[in-house]
Amino acid sequence: MKKLIPVICSIALVVVFTESGSPQQQKSPPRVFTVTGSGWETCGQWKNAQIEFKIGYVIGHVEANTQVTGILHDIPEADAIRESFDPPPGLQTGDYMKALDSFCSDPYNTKISVANAMGFAKGTLIGGPPPDDKILAHLRCLGAAGADADRIRDCNKN
Repeated sequence: MKKLIPVICSIALVVVFTESGSPQQQKSPPRVFTVTGSGWETCGQWKNAQIEFKIGYVIGHVEANTQVTGILHDIPEADAIRESFDPPPGLQTGDYMKALDSFCSDPYNTKISVANAMGFAKGTLIGGPPPDDKILAHLRCLGAAGADADRIRDCNKN
């Protein structure tokens, strides 16, 4: 978890905007931040992980997001960023786990980092639209790029 907070806040994060329906039908989902590089747990590893790991990962992710929102609370310019990390009320650990199980069950998503998948699982849980093909292609590209900076740049050009 100590590695997660600095990485979430690092400049290696790439902003991906999700598409939403009309404003009257649903609230626009917050921005989703993605990570790049290697060393992240992937959806392929998530599928085969023990329940204890999954519980610990979700709890650690939610705790890290809570800490980030606490840090950003008193910075008015950071409202949009804080909203992206703000944990939705009423969600349980099992809700996140089921959403990640669903997202990671797609064989095309096996190289997507769980940190990236978590942002989209959270968006789906709060009523946002599921990731569209363009977003999924971007996440899959980042997953395949690993730590190759040139390939990561290529993913971010689209």
